[in-house]
Order: sequence, then structure tokens, then C-alpha cells
Amino acid sequence: MSKLSIFAASAVATLSFAAVEPVFADDGGEYDSKGSVQFIPSTTPTAPVDPMNPDPDNPILPSNPDGSKPDSGTAGPLSLDFASSLDFGIQQITSSTVDYNASAQQYTDKDGKNETSGPDFVQLTDNRGSFAGWTLSVKQNGQFASANGTELEGAAVTFSDAKHVAANGTTDGISTTANFTLDPTAGAIPVMSGATATTGTNGTSGTHLLRFGDATNLSTTDVNGDGSSRGTTDTAIKLNVPGRSAKLATKYTTTFNWILADSPSSVTVVK
Repeated sequence: MSKLSIFAASAVATLSFAAVEPVFADDGGEYDSKGSVQFIPSTTPTAPVDPMNPDPDNPILPSNPDGSKPDSGTAGPLSLDFASSLDFGIQQITSSTVDYNASAQQYTDKDGKNETSGPDFVQLTDNRGSFAGWTLSVKQNGQFASANGTELEGAAVTFSDAKHVAANGTTDGISTTANFTLDPTAGAIPVMSGATATTGTNGTSGTHLLRFGDATNLSTTDVNGDGSSRGTTDTAIKLNVPGRSAKLATKYTTTFNWILADSPSSVTVVK
């Protein structure tokens, strides 16, 4: 055999061997790592939020009708964060029956800027993580009375156009009383409730407001008895004073208790 033939045969053998050489796939496999997060009930107080746009990331600084700073809300995890104080102005003594509008809620942004008037409201937060439900009630601690104890006989405060608004944007599991009148001689009446979740979760957790009226209830036309402006008032809350009530030329006051309960034996109160 010639050298050329031997080379050719060797080349063919080499090519044949290369053709049958096994090819291994580049497969590294799979691996699962883990991720977790755990939540616990929060005891941190929740700041009041805008009644027209309840955003917990943008809290507000409300003020009382006299310009003073309101008391802080209660600690969580089930907390009463804020309730508007109500002022019905300086009124002339009259023998006619008259309804007086409450002052609107004044507030600024968290930096103390952009003063705004909004509807009066009460705010609560449920950060328990149990979805066990809650009830918000209110009572009036006696009739409007003067410093010497003289009562404004027959006077009654009526709340109307009550609307639930929530930071989570849901009404699931929430029920409210739209209109109610307080009886200063009676006990507390329920005005908003969050139902216990039957399975899993519902919309009762987080921050909830009961707002009285909206932008259409805000008025800037009310004046005091001396002719001065009352600023902005909220027509959704009225004090009815009968003409027959004997009226001293003095200031009459009362207090309101907002009561948040998760059980009959456990309540939180804001005055």
C-alpha cells in the first residue's frame, strides 16, 4: 500500500471516531432559596389623615376650633386617632328655634403649611392583624351647660351625611349610620362597625374615617351674632336650640365621647 493510501485510511478512521464521540449537555440544575416576612400588631400611634384624601403617607396637622392643638390619639394596635371638636359660634339670644352649623375642621399638611378647611371627622386604625372586628360609638356627656351648671334645655346635636372613607379604599365589611341625633341623657350609640372576617381577611384593617359631609357641606357664609365671619362651617353637623330654652349671656359647653371597642369589656375613649 502506498504512503498516500495509508494516510487516507488513517484520516477516514480519525473522522469516523470524531463522529461518534459523545456530547455532554451543559445543564447546571435548579435550586430554590427561601424568602419570608412576619408581621406583628403595631402599638405606634397613627397620625390623622386628610378627610377628603386619606393617605397615611401624607398625614395632616389638625387644629381645634380655637386654634389649639388637639390631644394625641390612643396607642395601637386598635386605636382612636382623632375626633373633631365642635364649635357652634357666638350667637344672639333669641326666642326662635334655630339650627347652628358646626365649625369645619381646620388642618395643614405635616409641615404646617397649606391651611385647609374640611369636613369634621373621627378616625380609627386597626393594626391588630386579626380581622376580629370593631365598633365605633359616640355619646354626649350631658347637656350643654354654663360654668355654673345651668343647662341649655332641649338643645340637640345632629350629625348627617356620614360617610366612611378608608386609606385602603375599600368598604368591605364596614357599615355606618348615615344620620343620628345625640341624646345627652342616653348612652352611647353605634355609628360605624367593622365585621369579623369569616375567612381570611376583609376591609376592616388599617385606617378608617367617618366623615360628616363633603366639600358641598362646607359654607363660608355663616356669621356670628356680632356680625363677624365664622370662617368655614360644616352644615352636616348642627346644634338645634329651641326658642323656649332660657339662655344666659354666657358660654355653654359639653363633651363627646367616641368609643372604639373590640369587645364589651375592652374600650378606648377619646373626648
